[in-house]
Amino acid sequence: MENKFTEEEFTELKRMMSEITTHLPEHYAGHVWAAHTKIKGQPEPQPCQCGSSGGLWAGAVSTIRNYIKDVEANAV
Repeated sequence: MENKFTEEEFTELKRMMSEITTHLPEHYAGHVWAAHTKIKGQPEPQPCQCGSSGGLWAGAVSTIRNYIKDVEANAV
């Protein structure tokens, strides 16, 4: 799998994701959504951070975590 991020960006993405557990800190929201849409290759409007958007944010976090796992598994 080709990494869609520079080495610096990927390292920062991994660091940021290591700090996210069950709650998405507000200051990471824009970065998480931007990474999510970059990985998906589809622009999507960023949802609000209210409880009703929790599923969208959980999906974005899952997309990023799976992407990191795939890139690391395919690294040579």
